[in-house]
Amino acid sequence: MPPTKLIQIDIDPHEIGKNYPTTIGILADAKVGLADLLTQLQDLSRPKDYKGTAYFKEIQRLNAEWDKVLAKMQRSIARPTTISRALKEIRAVTPRDTIVVTGAGLVQCQVWQEFEVYMPRTHITSGGFSTMGFTVPGAIGARLAAPDAPVLGIAGDGDFLQTMQEMAVAVQKALASGRPSLVEIMTAREWPHTAVSKSGWWDVPVPTYLPNKPKEYEKGRAEEKL
Repeated sequence: MPPTKLIQIDIDPHEIGKNYPTTIGILADAKVGLADLLTQLQDLSRPKDYKGTAYFKEIQRLNAEWDKVLAKMQRSIARPTTISRALKEIRAVTPRDTIVVTGAGLVQCQVWQEFEVYMPRTHITSGGFSTMGFTVPGAIGARLAAPDAPVLGIAGDGDFLQTMQEMAVAVQKALASGRPSLVEIMTAREWPHTAVSKSGWWDVPVPTYLPNKPKEYEKGRAEEKL
């Protein structure tokens, strides 16, 4: 934990303070609890113009630096193409309300970092300890839940082969607005065209009852470099 104060909202009382010490623990459904907090904050003050703040300018500067890091692979003329360039070109031709679904593997990680998301609930993924084979059924579910929105599933070969048979289900439940399509993009398999720009740290909680593990974890995190 960095030097800060933690407020944890959880519907399960056993989860509060389990991994990190909490300054305030709130037993509530997260959606309802956050809605109540937002209402209280709106009553206390009006929204500020954040665009003129030093923090906003710092975020803009860091975004620009990150774009430069990604640019080499996104503009690569390698054949087969890089995953980064494929993602960049896909994003350029898909509507802003497109729901993108990813399952597991390298493609999922690159979508996290390189595929811009413009609207709420348009990035569906299976999370950190991700489920291989999630993409195809996840995309079908997203289409059924939001029939008016374009749905794009992006998967590597391992993820796709786990549940590719569900493409038949997609064709049998196909809506009148259009039928599903499968597009295969052959991407580079050799270094350096497979390099990934990594930033940040996969922050897995270390339980407090393992006293030596946090020190090992913090040492590893301190070695993280862009």
